[in-house]
Amino acid sequence: MGKYVLMLAAMVSLAVPAAAELTVAPPETSGAGNGGQRVVLYAPPEQRAAEVAPDKACPPEKPCPSDKPRIQAHKPAKKKAHSRKADKAVITDKTVIDENGLQPADALQNRVQALKDQLTLEQHIHRSTQNAADAVNMQATVLFNYVKGSIYSIDTAPDHFTDVAMQDGEEIRDFASGDTARWVFARSTSGDGDRAQSHLMVKPVQAGLATNFTIYTNRHVYFVKARSTMSFYMPAVAWLYPAEEREALIAIKQENRKVDDMRANGPAPITPEKLNFNYSIKGDKYDWRPVRVLDDGQKTYIAMPPTMGSSEAPALFIVDESGELNLVNYRVSGNYYVVDRLFKEARLQLSEKEFIRIKRDY
Repeated sequence: MGKYVLMLAAMVSLAVPAAAELTVAPPETSGAGNGGQRVVLYAPPEQRAAEVAPDKACPPEKPCPSDKPRIQAHKPAKKKAHSRKADKAVITDKTVIDENGLQPADALQNRVQALKDQLTLEQHIHRSTQNAADAVNMQATVLFNYVKGSIYSIDTAPDHFTDVAMQDGEEIRDFASGDTARWVFARSTSGDGDRAQSHLMVKPVQAGLATNFTIYTNRHVYFVKARSTMSFYMPAVAWLYPAEEREALIAIKQENRKVDDMRANGPAPITPEKLNFNYSIKGDKYDWRPVRVLDDGQKTYIAMPPTMGSSEAPALFIVDESGELNLVNYRVSGNYYVVDRLFKEARLQLSEKEFIRIKRDY
C-alpha cells in the first residue's frame, strides 16, 4: 500500500502547485469513515512555507508528522528606494566642515589666496637679492651696492675664509646665523680711529651647504645669504654706499653755495647788542695776526688783516680742556674766518713755531 501512496504523491507533485495539500485514502480503508491519510507536500526553503495544521485523527501515543514545530517563513525586508534628492542634499549641505573648521569652498579659497601671497613674496625676495653678477669687483673684493632691506648672496668654500668687511668707522654690534653648527664665524678689526674697519670672517665646514646670516652694526643692517661649493668662493666682500655718498655730495654743494653767497654778500647782519668782543690775542706780529675776534652768541668771527692776502693763510685749531689741538671746520668770508660755534681757546697756526693764541675772556 505504501508503494502506491509514494507513486501517487510523485505524480501529483508534477501537477499540483508547491505547498498544496492532497489526501489519499487506501482501498481497504477508504470507506471506513475514520478519515484518510493526509499527505502534505512542502515548498522549497527559499519560498514561503505553508503552515501545517496537526491531524487530530492520529493516535495520541504516536505523534503525527504534522505535530512537528510549525515553520513560519520570514518575508525579506524591502529595500528603500534610492533617493537622488538625498545625495544632492549631502553634496550641497553647507554645514559640512573640514578639520580646520572651514567649509570646503572656504578652505579652497584660502588655499588659493595663500599660494598667491607666497608667489608674490617670492618674487619680491628674488628682485631684492643681489648676486655676484650684480656687483662690481675691485681686485679680489666683490662690492655690492648697499640698499636698505636688500639680500646679498655670497659664495664660499670649505677650508677658505670669506672676509665680509664693513664701512670705515662702522662697528659690528651683533650677528645671527641660521646654521652655526656647520658654519664658522669670526670677528676681526683693521685700522685705527675713524679709519677702523670691522670684519666678519665666514667659512663652511663642507660643500653643498646653504644658510643666511644678519649683521647688525651702528649704521646698517646686512642680510646675507651664503652657499658653499668646491669650485668657487669670494675672498672678500664689501659694500658701496651710493645713496649716502649722494646725500653727502648734496650737502657739500649746499655748503659751498652758502660760502659763495657769503663771499659775494659779506657776513650776515649782526645785532649789535649780542656782540661779544671779550677775546684776547697773544703772539708775534705776523702778517696774518688777527685784528679782532668777536661772537654773536652762536658763531665766532675772526677778523684778519688786509696784509694776509699776500702771505700764506694759517689753519685754525680748537684747544680742548686737555690742551690737545683739534681741527675745526670754518669758512672764509672776505677778511673773516667764520666758525659755526663758540670756543674757549683757539690757535691760528702756520707751523709748529708760528702760531697765535686766541682766548675768550669772561
